[in-house]
Amino acid sequence: MTSGGKGRHDVARPVVAVVAHKRKRLGGGLGELRRVLHEQGIEPRWYEVNKSKKARKRARRAVKEGAELVFVWGGDGTVQRCLDGLAGRDVTVALLPAGTANLLATNLGIPTDLRAAVDIASTAAIAASTSASSTGSISASWRARGSTPASSLTPTVG
Repeated sequence: MTSGGKGRHDVARPVVAVVAHKRKRLGGGLGELRRVLHEQGIEPRWYEVNKSKKARKRARRAVKEGAELVFVWGGDGTVQRCLDGLAGRDVTVALLPAGTANLLATNLGIPTDLRAAVDIASTAAIAASTSASSTGSISASWRARGSTPASSLTPTVG
């Protein structure tokens, strides 16, 4: 999978972005994430933040600049802000749990092993093309890309 265009077999690939909280760690950190993505043929656009409150803006910018698949590297705060920022947009979000508690990722069964998380994120993701409610929550469905939603969740957005 590349950052866009055609792959080895002339198959269109989605434009990929990573919204990454610089201070979060999983495995060997962002350096290892870059290597793992590169090994899988994924050359994303990078949007790094040093505070989770900046993630919402970066996620929106990534989509505005053409991202169709957004990897979110960080903890629950970063994930929450990215989902909030992407609600109502036609984009797929893949979680890479790099925070302390990683409650959403844990509830979805996403491992804290970096390679395993990237493998899962490459094949399954949260469809964030839903809308935010007036109560400040969004509804997102967990699905394997291209298949029917398997379950539903409602993360709180604050």
